[in-house]
Amino acid sequence: MNNPTSLKKSGLALGIALALAAGSAAATTYTLPTTGAPIGSLVGSSFADIFNINLATPSNIAGIGQSVSMTFSFPPPFGTVVLPPVSFSSVSLLDSGNNTIWSSTPNASSFSFTGSSLAAGIYHLNVSGTASGYGGGYAVSLMAAPVPEPGEWAMMLAGLGIVGIMARRRSLKG
Repeated sequence: MNNPTSLKKSGLALGIALALAAGSAAATTYTLPTTGAPIGSLVGSSFADIFNINLATPSNIAGIGQSVSMTFSFPPPFGTVVLPPVSFSSVSLLDSGNNTIWSSTPNASSFSFTGSSLAAGIYHLNVSGTASGYGGGYAVSLMAAPVPEPGEWAMMLAGLGIVGIMARRRSLKG
C-alpha cells in the first residue's frame, strides 16, 4: 500500500515539472522596481517577457539581466531536475507609445541596458529568448537616478561661484 504523504509529494513534484514544461512561448508581464531589487522569471522552452518601469521623475536608468541555472530535487522516483541557463535573443526598451528607445541582440547569457534623461512615465523592457530541456530562469535588475533639473544646476553653479569669490577675497587679504 502506498503512503498518502509520499503520493502527495510525488503529485506536487509532477505538477511543478509539468508546469515548467508547459510554459513554452509564454509572455509574462512584471513591474520592475527602480531600486536595484532583482526580479526573477522561470520560463519554458521560449519566452517573451515584459518588464514595466514606472519613472516618477525624469531619470537616467541602468540595468542588467543574467541567465540563472537552477536545480530542483524531488523525492523518488523523480530525482533531480536541472534547469539550464536561458539564451537571450533580443532585448528592447520602449516608451509608453511603443517607440523603441534602445534595442540589442545580447550575448547568449546576459545583457545590460541604459537610458539617459528619460522623461517621467511608463517604459517597457521586452526580453525574449529560449531555454532548452524543461526550461530555465533569469533575473533582471534596474537602478534609476533622477536627472537634475535646470534650476538645480543653476543653484549649484551659483553656490560654486560664491565659494570662488570668498576664496579670492581671502587670498587678497592674506
